[in-house]
Amino acid sequence: MIDLISPEGSISLLGVSEYGVEINTRMVLEKGLTLFGSSRSGAQDF
Repeated sequence: MIDLISPEGSISLLGVSEYGVEINTRMVLEKGLTLFGSSRSGAQDF
């Protein structure tokens, strides 16, 4: 999926998985991407 994002673009990571998700950090750094994490939970849920 990272190869579909424009250089210096951003992507939002949503949800929680019971399994690990691989992210090619080399491509993230080379393209200068910004990753944002988000969930439906608020601070009071933690």
